[in-house]
Amino acid sequence: LFAELLRLRLQHQYGAKRVAELHCAAGRWFAGQGMIDEAIRHLLASGDSAAAAEVVAEQFQPVMNREDWPRLERWLAMLPEPAVMNHPVLLLARAWCEQFHFALPSVPPLLARFDALVPTLDLATAAVLEARAAPLRAFILMLRSDPAAALAQTEISLKQTPAEDRYIRSMAVYFHAMMLHMVGRGEEAEAWLLDLLRAARGRADAFTMRLQFALCTNYRASGKMEKLRAIAERMLADALAEGLSLGEGWALVYHGHVAYEMNDLAEAEVQYAAGIRMMYVAHAAAVRECLFGLTLVQAAQHRFDDAAATLAQLREFRAGLDPEIDSLAARLALAQGDQAAAMRWVNSFRPGALPPFLHWQEIPALTAARILAVTDQEATLRRALELLEPVAAWAERSHSIWRSVECAVLRAVALDGLGRTQAADDALHTALYLSEDTCYRRTFLDIGPRLQGLLARQMRRKSTATIARLLLRELHDELGQQAQPSISAEAPVDALTAREMEVLTLLARRYANKEIAQEMFITPNTVKRHTLQVFAKLGVNDRRTAVEKARQLGLLNDEL
Repeated sequence: LFAELLRLRLQHQYGAKRVAELHCAAGRWFAGQGMIDEAIRHLLASGDSAAAAEVVAEQFQPVMNREDWPRLERWLAMLPEPAVMNHPVLLLARAWCEQFHFALPSVPPLLARFDALVPTLDLATAAVLEARAAPLRAFILMLRSDPAAALAQTEISLKQTPAEDRYIRSMAVYFHAMMLHMVGRGEEAEAWLLDLLRAARGRADAFTMRLQFALCTNYRASGKMEKLRAIAERMLADALAEGLSLGEGWALVYHGHVAYEMNDLAEAEVQYAAGIRMMYVAHAAAVRECLFGLTLVQAAQHRFDDAAATLAQLREFRAGLDPEIDSLAARLALAQGDQAAAMRWVNSFRPGALPPFLHWQEIPALTAARILAVTDQEATLRRALELLEPVAAWAERSHSIWRSVECAVLRAVALDGLGRTQAADDALHTALYLSEDTCYRRTFLDIGPRLQGLLARQMRRKSTATIARLLLRELHDELGQQAQPSISAEAPVDALTAREMEVLTLLARRYANKEIAQEMFITPNTVKRHTLQVFAKLGVNDRRTAVEKARQLGLLNDEL
């Protein structure tokens, strides 16, 4: 009230024009001091909304480089709507904020409005802004499963985005690397990203964060779990050190994925829960993935009340916008044994005209096939195979080992239900072969008891006997049955061969498979086979646990 009285006296004494001049001068001073909120307020009070818009536009690049999108969004909200909609930089800023919210339908109209303003700009400015918009266009094209068109957009951004636009360039690199992997140039993408990381010489910022993000995304798709874990650890450490919330959120997604697939449910819950706590600062898609992941963790532990609560939190967070939420609810119903509820959703499901985006945790077409594959009716089993066929073909074309394995497992279950035993065994053999060095566990275990007979038959095949035995042991344990391990837990020393002990020792020294192969003068595939034998005999799922178990049993000393 007192401040209002002072403002009235000032206006009465000096007049509206002079007061506006004072506000304008104050706004420019605050802007020069980096106090943007105050600058916007004073410039708006002066009646100069165009100047306020310019202040925000000048902050677009540095704020994006700091990944401080909530601040950018707050500044945009302070401006009059016409000031935003008639400024090309602010239109891009809003489009990026909508992308951070994962509000995808809002992005194309903003880009269309941006396109209408570009002809009014000089050529140099237009080129820079087009480069800043290109990663957003690539993102939309990527979700529409058009990697070739997305690559064309990322090439524009990589050529024309100024070097100081670290975040925008990083997103161009990220989408470019993803698309390279999808068109079969994954090794080229990996080498390029690693070269860029080495050139950064330990620098951690928005750009290097996206390099690691791209590596993690491609490693997850190709099932390279150990590489994924290593890069995700570095990504999380860098994000925490530099306060990069977008990077931190995605690093937690990948940590959770590794733990979940390796059946370390307790660790997966820790990582996913940490991501959910970042609900209002991390990327909305990352938070969504953590909510999906936590729901699956809780369902795998038969904590169905907790899973239902997490699902409700997901609905509230996304305002029920995503069709994947309904498919996850159907998957949860199936896990609880409520096949009728699951089938009600399946009967309402219609696959989209475009292939699904395979990097999301939840894919409705695969959930529909999962539900149909465990029925006992020929028509529904055939429907499961029909749904799987285009997804499996797309997974193969886009080089997604993760989804190829999942499709092959579900296909095996459906074929087995139809009595096509040989075809079912061949499909599961394909899944096991693809997952031999990927450490996939939950992709198989989430199928449930229908997989037992199929795995038992795979134990007759020499090439898949070890991993089938390991999965069957875990499935028995999960279903509360008595596992029948191939060796006694009390006497593993006699069961491990000298070659396997040598591999175990090198695992304890944190050698990679290629390093073990060089040390032992054997091929990497032979290393993988020995490693799986060690896992099966020790009754573990991963390197770290194998080393811990071996130390507990006295197979390794604590110095290794």
